Amino acid sequence: MWQDIVWMATHRVPINAGQIRTIRKELPYDSPPKTFPFTVTVGVEPETLEQRPEGGWARLSPAEPVHAMLFAMQEAIEKGAEPVLKEWRRLCLTTSFSFENVPLGEARFWRAQNLREQAVQHGLVVRMSVRQRIYDVAGFKLAREKQTGHDFGAEKVAQLYTQHLKLAADSEPISKTFVEDACAIHRRLLSLEPCAKLLEWADRELLIYNPWKSIYSLKALLDRASSSDNLIWCMEGLMDAWRMKIIDQSAFYVARLKDPRNSYCEVLKLKKQVKEHLLGDWLQGQEVDSKWKSLLREIFASFDMVRKKFSAYPDHALPDTAWQVGCPESVSLFADLLDQLVYGDSFDPRFKDAVKSKHAVEDFLAYPSVEKPLANVEAQIRSEKRPPSAGQPQAEASNPEPDAAAASAETETAEAADSAASAAAADDQHSQLTEEEQQQWRQHMLRTLQGHVRFVTDGKNQAELEQNLKDSGLATIKGDNSLGQVLLIFDIKKYGEPSTRPDLRVPTLREGMYNRLVRAVLNARSSEGPGTLGPGDIGLVFDGGKQGNKNKFLAPWKEGTVKEGKKNQAEDDNEGDEGEEGDEDEEDGDDKPNLVCDKLLLTYTEESLAARKQRVRGTGTLKQLETALVLTSRRLSLPPRDRKHFPGSTNGDLISGIAWPKHSEEWQIPWKEKKECYGKRHLIAVGGKTEHAGDEGKQGNRGNNEAEPFCYHSAPEAFLEEILHGYYVKSVVDMTPADGKLAFVCLRQRIGYCGICYNDTHAKTLEKRMLQRLEKEMVDSSSPLFSSAYSTALGNGTAETVTANCECNSSAAPSLPGEFAIGTGLRRTAMPPEDRRTTRGTWENVICGEDQQVGTLPLESASNSGPEVVLLRSAAQILRSAAQIMSDPRLPFTTKNGEPITQWILGTDQLQKSLEVCLQVDRQPPPALTLTRGPAARSHRDDGPLDSSPTLKSRDERLEEKVSALEEKVARLTEAASSSSNTPGAFLPKTNWGGGGHRPTSDDPGFVSEHLIKVHDALKVIREHPVFKDLESAKPLSLAQGSTQAPFDLQAAKRAVGSEAGCYKCGCNFMWQDIVWMATHRVPINAGQIRTIRKELPYDSPPKTFPFTVTVGVEPETLEQRPEGGWARLSPAEPVHAMLFAMQEAIEKGAEPVLKEWRRLCLTTSFSFENVPLGEARFWRAQNLREQAVQHGLVVRMSVRQRIYDVAGFKLAREKQTGHDFGAEKVAQLYTQHLKLAADSEPISKTFVEDACAIHRRLLSLEPCAKLLEWADRELLIYNPWKSIYSLKALLDRASSSDNLIWCMEGLMDAWRMKIIDQSAFYVARLKDPRNSYCEVLKLKKQVKEHLLGDWLQGQEVDSKWKSLLREIFASFDMVRKKFSAYPDHALPDTAWQVGCPESVSLFADLLDQLVYGDSFDPRFKDAVKSKHAVEDFLAYPSVEKPLANVEAQIRSEKRPPSAGQPQAEASNPEPDAAAASAETETAEAADSAASAAAADDQHSQLTEEEQQQWRQHMLRTLQGHVRFVTDGKNQAELEQNLKDSGLATIKGDNSLGQVLLIFDIKKYGEPSTRPDLRVPTLREGMYNRLVRAVLNARSSEGPGTLGPGDIGLVFDGGKQGNKNKFLAPWKEGTVKEGKKNQAEDDNEGDEGEEGDEDEEDGDDKPNLVCDKLLLTYTEESLAARKQRVRGTGTLKQLETALVLTSRRLSLPPRDRKHFPGSTNGDLISGIAWPKHSEEWQIPWKEKKECYGKRHLIAVGGKTEHAGDEGKQGNRGNNEAEPFCYHSAPEAFLEEILHGYYVKSVVDMTPADGKLAFVCLRQRIGYCGICYNDTHAKTLEKRMLQRLEKEMVDSSSPLFSSAYSTALGNGTAETVTVPNPKPKPRPKAKGAASKPKSKPKAKQRPKAKAKSGNKRPREDDGAEDQDQEEGESEQGEEKEDEENVWDPLED
Repeated sequence: MWQDIVWMATHRVPINAGQIRTIRKELPYDSPPKTFPFTVTVGVEPETLEQRPEGGWARLSPAEPVHAMLFAMQEAIEKGAEPVLKEWRRLCLTTSFSFENVPLGEARFWRAQNLREQAVQHGLVVRMSVRQRIYDVAGFKLAREKQTGHDFGAEKVAQLYTQHLKLAADSEPISKTFVEDACAIHRRLLSLEPCAKLLEWADRELLIYNPWKSIYSLKALLDRASSSDNLIWCMEGLMDAWRMKIIDQSAFYVARLKDPRNSYCEVLKLKKQVKEHLLGDWLQGQEVDSKWKSLLREIFASFDMVRKKFSAYPDHALPDTAWQVGCPESVSLFADLLDQLVYGDSFDPRFKDAVKSKHAVEDFLAYPSVEKPLANVEAQIRSEKRPPSAGQPQAEASNPEPDAAAASAETETAEAADSAASAAAADDQHSQLTEEEQQQWRQHMLRTLQGHVRFVTDGKNQAELEQNLKDSGLATIKGDNSLGQVLLIFDIKKYGEPSTRPDLRVPTLREGMYNRLVRAVLNARSSEGPGTLGPGDIGLVFDGGKQGNKNKFLAPWKEGTVKEGKKNQAEDDNEGDEGEEGDEDEEDGDDKPNLVCDKLLLTYTEESLAARKQRVRGTGTLKQLETALVLTSRRLSLPPRDRKHFPGSTNGDLISGIAWPKHSEEWQIPWKEKKECYGKRHLIAVGGKTEHAGDEGKQGNRGNNEAEPFCYHSAPEAFLEEILHGYYVKSVVDMTPADGKLAFVCLRQRIGYCGICYNDTHAKTLEKRMLQRLEKEMVDSSSPLFSSAYSTALGNGTAETVTANCECNSSAAPSLPGEFAIGTGLRRTAMPPEDRRTTRGTWENVICGEDQQVGTLPLESASNSGPEVVLLRSAAQILRSAAQIMSDPRLPFTTKNGEPITQWILGTDQLQKSLEVCLQVDRQPPPALTLTRGPAARSHRDDGPLDSSPTLKSRDERLEEKVSALEEKVARLTEAASSSSNTPGAFLPKTNWGGGGHRPTSDDPGFVSEHLIKVHDALKVIREHPVFKDLESAKPLSLAQGSTQAPFDLQAAKRAVGSEAGCYKCGCNFMWQDIVWMATHRVPINAGQIRTIRKELPYDSPPKTFPFTVTVGVEPETLEQRPEGGWARLSPAEPVHAMLFAMQEAIEKGAEPVLKEWRRLCLTTSFSFENVPLGEARFWRAQNLREQAVQHGLVVRMSVRQRIYDVAGFKLAREKQTGHDFGAEKVAQLYTQHLKLAADSEPISKTFVEDACAIHRRLLSLEPCAKLLEWADRELLIYNPWKSIYSLKALLDRASSSDNLIWCMEGLMDAWRMKIIDQSAFYVARLKDPRNSYCEVLKLKKQVKEHLLGDWLQGQEVDSKWKSLLREIFASFDMVRKKFSAYPDHALPDTAWQVGCPESVSLFADLLDQLVYGDSFDPRFKDAVKSKHAVEDFLAYPSVEKPLANVEAQIRSEKRPPSAGQPQAEASNPEPDAAAASAETETAEAADSAASAAAADDQHSQLTEEEQQQWRQHMLRTLQGHVRFVTDGKNQAELEQNLKDSGLATIKGDNSLGQVLLIFDIKKYGEPSTRPDLRVPTLREGMYNRLVRAVLNARSSEGPGTLGPGDIGLVFDGGKQGNKNKFLAPWKEGTVKEGKKNQAEDDNEGDEGEEGDEDEEDGDDKPNLVCDKLLLTYTEESLAARKQRVRGTGTLKQLETALVLTSRRLSLPPRDRKHFPGSTNGDLISGIAWPKHSEEWQIPWKEKKECYGKRHLIAVGGKTEHAGDEGKQGNRGNNEAEPFCYHSAPEAFLEEILHGYYVKSVVDMTPADGKLAFVCLRQRIGYCGICYNDTHAKTLEKRMLQRLEKEMVDSSSPLFSSAYSTALGNGTAETVTVPNPKPKPRPKAKGAASKPKSKPKAKQRPKAKAKSGNKRPREDDGAEDQDQEEGESEQGEEKEDEENVWDPLED
């Protein structure tokens, strides 16, 4: 209680009652725990500790646990659990507190937020995944069986877990089936290494996002897969499809996985067969180069390779598509098709069809949609094998070489013109393709581009640019003299653009930016050290025709070479060259690489230069010479070849006759787009006058955004092709891509290209440009990029098709265990026998040869070291012998040059995997390992594709490295095993079987041993460091030494551990726990969780306190002697190991300054000692501690809704505080700066804040939406489908109005609860998609519903009662679920409203449910949405039109003339002409009702008990649908809550729909204790005020409650004047009238005073209060009839006043009184007749006394006036019956009130005998009455049911039920046709006081508003309860009134 319990740091965030309810499960009221399971953190300041604040210290930890404990204590007190109250007191006095120095203000807000997130995070990082739980349960069972020697049944295991383990709320219960499935998965699935590794990856990388959320999903997968191969393939395929967003979480649902027709596993199995066929027989039969066959089989062998090398996962780096460089179009097409077929979703619909039809591979490939693209590939292959047609040169001559530069320029221009014409035709043809075909070809073009060309952006710094280059893949391709060079190119002319006259100026050299660019490229291409040019690399730097910058150009290339720091001896070209060349010999004396610089001279034609200028002035003004520096690591010596487009050969250093294209022929782009691409950095400001600028025209009007060349100095493509040709280039890294010309030239020649763009806009623009050019050239038959398949698809010709039958018998890989292939480990199953070579000869393009046994090595036998050690030793032993084996003469391979193979790579990873399989199967290594000759090695990388780089390490060096690494690992594991086995007490006694936990042994699984090796290494590093030398023997720090809690005290520990609580908490030495001991040693450690925890423990910045508590298990008697290994830790191991690894990293990285901080942290670690005996008890306690942490994270997690309130509220508070707008970006920065979110929380970015505010303003302001989200938080917790704020924002954007927003949110939640949709429907992308969003379906459903319930239903001849009911029931999802079709696993709906309905109504209800609230017609709705059809189109669908026609036919068949004897509806209640007649009629009706009731009672008893119960429930639902009784609480707050909970009390009034009447009658608020028949209760002001304030506050959303629009307060004064101000007082609170007193007490002056104050409203934000009066006069006869004797003049008091209170002057449409003279224009109701006392509801005195209670039987003083003239009241001592209320108004008057004020709902503060409640029930008006107590409420409810039952058999009652009457044996009610009376004209004058003529009795329910020609359109066409009276609206007189009828929109 020393905390401030009501103080909340995050007071703007609503509390989630569901979380409190969940916490209460840990705090049962009748069994309090020994210790409070949470720590209360309070914020203090040191100077304030001496004086505790009056309210208590401010609590910073979440409020939910504290409030849950309060509620538990409250329940214990209220339920009288006296024996445990002392336990609760003890728990209060032993609560664990944490005092933190947090200053007042915003700091406490942020600390509170962080504490909540920290609890959530700690729950995440110790959660046991499905995989871990399987190891846990299966391992437990196996351990029990090993200990007992016999089978230990699954049911027994489940019982033990259920008995001892309290699982978190979201954990799967461990049942018998769970255990059986866990064992099956452990045995069959986790024994397969790929599956085990994949699940381990999912645990480590995905954490809570792991789609395998249920063990039953894994079991369903196990059952669905027919073999181990299929199991591996299906698991990989499911995870791959999930990561590619092809499938969502629903594909992992158990039911979906089990369904053979809908399981994605079946699709994957068929895909596997298709892949094997296409890569096998089909590919073998195609005339494709074997190099590409091998690459295709390698790349498309597995999901992992495809994602790395072809199509990456979304939001991942682009794949490494360097292998595609130079591939023919046919290979590219086939790769695309294979990706779409097997690894994509383009053909998934066809696969699903094939699965459902059980088609084989051959059938599937015969589908037209599959056969056609495959035929296109075959045609493309054949087209590439045909000799070139006439006019099309061979590859070397593909671009004709002119004799002069002019011819080259002309050719390029002509080609451009032809390309443009071809492109125009292609655009027209492309648009003719289907949308799906266009998308497929777009993807193909994009992959073709990305396979050869990549654009990366220049980063903010050099490191970022280096990383971008590395990620591209193409920038790091290594040069190779035998394959080609890598060109690193920089052209100063294209690096930016001068801001003025870029057509004449060349950019200046910006040295710093240039140096950074070159260094980034060289470093990215270097594996270690500063990057330099490697073998096969050529640097090409163009100087732009300006001499003198050579040294500056060379500077960044020199770094790291022997030339670094040296300056050229001469600056001129010749001397410079000699200097560079002369230094080459220096390389021999230095380890650094050399740098050789040559020059390439370029001359441009005079004509092309002149054509770029408007005027040529002066001699030598056309600069024709440019120099390119050619940089290499050694003197370049390439085979000479003739120039391709220019004279000469590559022996020369000059390329002459280069023709510049005209500026008008360059790629043009609007200036604004160009400006965005260049950015500010690359639009270079220049000074001085541009040379010869006066001779040139203007550059162009950039202000008009005219198009201009993207780059003014871009070299012609012929020259670029020449460069690539002359230097044998296979890949390019372009530092100045500019307009992308070189990129496209590379693409044409299938050369790799990586360009460094200025920014993202530049990169995207170039990519778009490349795709446009590629699409054009794919239909140009003269282009190397021509695609016959694409041309055929566009209709330019049909590709030929040839059928070839290929057979391929794949050779299986060696079986395991038994033999293993030393080599690269490539999949031999993908190598057909035809590709194998068994003779000496050449082996070009041959991957592997026939297996050949070359030796057998005996392996070390199993020993005490354990199988893991044996495995590693065996691997090392094999490696030691590898050199002799591979030099065996029986290995006959040679290279294509006849040289013997000398470089081999050992597949050590695969060797280890093979041995692990042996261990998993036999639990011991094989006795011998047979070695077989495998594939030839072609790379220095383990088990990967190879190249012949001369930098390969020698065989001996690589073998030595591998042997050393394995021997070191063997030594570590051996040391760990020996230290564990030699430690005293390391192993638990044998009695601790089945889960006692232990330190690692040789029997532990390999994954545990591997992790503990890392732990052992960390401990070794820590123990050997000087700072931690004596750490294990050091004592914990005291408070004086800097600890945050009292250190370990042995005596205190003994007392606490030995006490009833059995727990002791203190500061302790981190090393005093047994770090390697694990209670759940069979469960693999999740490295991902440790990695996540490490974020809280940065190695260079240790926290002040260890954020976890280490719980150890002890026994009191063993506390004095700590075990040598340490106390057994029961809390999760992950936080402890994370801290060890952080300390290890700090030591290894030399973070010396913080090592003392780590030592201090170790000596102040928070420990909790628990009295847990040795054995299985510790296992269970460890499990429970883990689950408890998970649970505590769940119960304080902030939901999306709460986070929105938090962020939006924070922003609003800041704005209120500062007085100006507080930007979203600032809010996001503050949250990012101060709040450490849990791993699974959405980052709070600027977009997050903006969306949160929008949702808070537009969605949460809508009560239905807010309530729905609140319900989801409370009831669903983690299963709430709204998991992202962006989903709510997508919904907000998708809905076009507030109505649609409410409807869509309710519809989505309803469909989810009905299992119509799953979680995927709430994904952001799905909600945003207008074609696939379920919101669009819901919006169309809403329109269909409104049409059917509106115009359509209105036009049908259906009784208005059923129309009204149908509109009411089907108005909302909630009503439908309550009244028609319930949610699954919920109680049956209340369908009593359907009793007696005609068949047509039943039919229509069923159809409406299926259409709108079910999923029967959802496919048709989706079709309509995609086709953008309107409601009329949808209803014209045959599947919809037919059932609707059936309903119409049924309606027509039921329409018959009524039989004689039944009156029309309008005449069901005759209306008398006078008040006396009204009273007589009421009395007569009461007599008839009594007679009818008596008969009904007899008949009701004849029903069976079941039938009686059904009808009772029907009556109760009918009553509760309109009438609610709440009890007056102990205080105002309780009463307010009761009113809010009732629902009916908070209905808001609406002028367009009806008023809400808040009524108080002093005559009925209690009863005088003496002569209540004569006395009226006195006004008890305090109780009255509390009652009114409770009602108003309950109806108010915020602040003090006041009357709202549509609310009417009606206060009856009981005929006593003078209490007006007292009556008004509570209504004034919160209004402008608060505190004001009337100027005069008399009626007239008071009214004027009230009315006069109305204008004050304009100057105050508070609402107004307007008071009018309604005068009531009672008949003298009825008053006299209530007395025995009337004495004296004026003794019968006939006048009473009712105060009518509203928030503004009441102005309702006038209407005639229903039962009394006049109309509502008057302020008088006259002629009210009181019923006699004997006619009132009588009740025995004792029952009445219980109903009233002591509070409402009012003691009075003095003599009752005229009491002597009256007889005695009655003998209450004899418990005689008397009226429940002596002053209850007649029902006719109550009906008049409801009628006159257009009431739709009533809140009755004085229900008394319930007359008003029943009048409301009759008229279907909502009613909420505040009863004196529970007895009063129950008595009234019983009374209502009795009256309802009587009226249900009264044919004249609106509540009559023909079904009930029939059930009682009364037969079917007869129908009588009664002529409709002639309509009577209304008076012309509005508000005339003349007495109206008698008219038929009012309808069963009054209309909500008067008929008006200009009335406000209704929101729902079905809101009106009754049809208009026939002929009533046709009266001419009424038309004159329509102009003056009140408009609800007017003020």
